[in-house]
Amino acid sequence: MTEPCGGATDQATFTTAFATGTHSITATYDADADFVTSTSAPAALTVAEGATAVTMRSSPNPAITGEDVTLSATVTPKAPSTQAPTGSAQFYDGTTLLGTAPLKAGARNGAATATLVTVFAAGSHELDAVYDGNAAYSSASTTAHSDVEAVTAVSVPSTGAGASSIVQLGALLMLAGLAWTGAGIRRRRALRRVP
Repeated sequence: MTEPCGGATDQATFTTAFATGTHSITATYDADADFVTSTSAPAALTVAEGATAVTMRSSPNPAITGEDVTLSATVTPKAPSTQAPTGSAQFYDGTTLLGTAPLKAGARNGAATATLVTVFAAGSHELDAVYDGNAAYSSASTTAHSDVEAVTAVSVPSTGAGASSIVQLGALLMLAGLAWTGAGIRRRRALRRVP
């Protein structure tokens, strides 16, 4: 692109984006009625990949076995980069890949978020998110012991002896509550009889 120069000594400026790698930049002055064409010496420009931080959350947590759990991985650019990361994030339960989801921009600080809905078997699960990277950003993942999400899935029996025990316990608690309420009513009635 050509940018005009003005005055005896002036400069032209041009703003653009570069892909990752090394670039050789030259500027050429177009001739006019008073000056001939000239070209600058090449200037080397090295563009490095940006860095990101990956965090993740799960909801609900604790979870119920077999019920949906929403996993969210947020990829935030580190300064001086500001553009929202694109691409996708992979979700892992230990070394088991749970699934891959695309990043969607819109979070604050130029961050982008990927969301995956899944279910878990009973027990404790240590979750990680991995960002694949793109032309502008290198790959990244959650940091052990700080951004790893731990989910505990709990089984709730729906049939059999376990379910009967829960029902019986609920019935006992309900009866106890009714008995307490009835006793309170009787006490209030007794108090009203006092002249």
